[in-house]
Amino acid sequence: MRITGESVEPIVWERLSQKPIPLVESWFELAMAQFLYDRGGFWQLQDMKTVHSSLNRSIIDKIIKEERGHQGLGEEIAVDYANQANMTT
Repeated sequence: MRITGESVEPIVWERLSQKPIPLVESWFELAMAQFLYDRGGFWQLQDMKTVHSSLNRSIIDKIIKEERGHQGLGEEIAVDYANQANMTT
């Protein structure tokens, strides 16, 4: 990775225009996205901790802590929705 000081937004918007991501349509979809996407990022970051410098590791640790919170919130919402669905059937 090369740090240039330039914004990544133009590159991100260009890629999204070529391959758009569908928007979520419910809290349940958002919860599942948070739980699954952040879980994937969490494990990728865990792997990165072993090969990066101590400066990068401290940043990675902060991000991992945040990702755990997203996973937990997503899981909580998804479980609540699943339990509600089971009660109505």
